[in-house]
Amino acid sequence: MATRVYKYGLVPIGYPPQEAIDELFRANSLWNTLVALHRESRENYDDARRAASVEYSEKMDELEKKQQEISDAFDVLRQARMDEGTKDESNPRLKAERAVINRLKDEQRDIFAALKPLRKDADKNLDTKQLNDDFRVKVNTAASVKNNGLYNPTADEVVRNFKEARQKVLSNPAKSKLNFHSF
Repeated sequence: MATRVYKYGLVPIGYPPQEAIDELFRANSLWNTLVALHRESRENYDDARRAASVEYSEKMDELEKKQQEISDAFDVLRQARMDEGTKDESNPRLKAERAVINRLKDEQRDIFAALKPLRKDADKNLDTKQLNDDFRVKVNTAASVKNNGLYNPTADEVVRNFKEARQKVLSNPAKSKLNFHSF
């Protein structure tokens, strides 16, 4: 009988057995749980910063408003493309809509620049150890074999991959994001 070795173990050639599919499903579920915990942790950090600094909170409200304006401007650009029947940016109407988006993004960039020192000031007043400990405990609880039904090696690998991906996101949050995985 011919066999193949996969990350999750030794299985016969052909359609993988139900046990392997179930293990992959549970691993995927653990990943999505960890991503949800990460996003909740980021929200908790943001809420704590907002509570620590009124100026930071006001600037974040301004940023959210600007991001909504940008989203609306992209919707208008999409509609203009459909109305004009072209994606060519040399079209006067599309060029005007793109100029609005660029102006809004420049304003957003200014808000980001003003937000950076406010964030640092707000972080000085945070109990980051408590926030990090809460997150760590939730991750360890979610990764526990008794809570997710995964085999230890599989759960450990999912958590290791998650921590690696999370480090990349935290080092460059503007350009990266942890996503949920569909099964």
